[in-house]
Amino acid sequence: MGKEFLESKKCSACSGLFEPISSKEIPPLLAQLDGWVVEGEKRLEKTFHFKDFTKPLQLLNAVAFVSEIQGHHPDMELSWGRLFVRITTHKINGLHLNDFILAKKIDEICRVSS
Repeated sequence: MGKEFLESKKCSACSGLFEPISSKEIPPLLAQLDGWVVEGEKRLEKTFHFKDFTKPLQLLNAVAFVSEIQGHHPDMELSWGRLFVRITTHKINGLHLNDFILAKKIDEICRVSS
């Protein structure tokens, strides 16, 4: 799996018939992301910190836009100076390649906007 593997991917439809990715598959995928952590081998999480309210709100809207295009939607919590993003595949109660693809797209939004 090359370093740009996730960048070239698009989220695909996922049914409850898919299995979560294995614990061995997580590290090389996580290595392609910037600051995300895996919680319980079921969720990807990241907190973005800012010095105002407007920037996390703008990021929330950008993430919502990309998520809608990808057909894969994270849980997000907005507060002053902070946006918390949690990504999981609810249908399989675990992590799927789509979760890492979406996280990479969110990283790209942050890279372009900074």
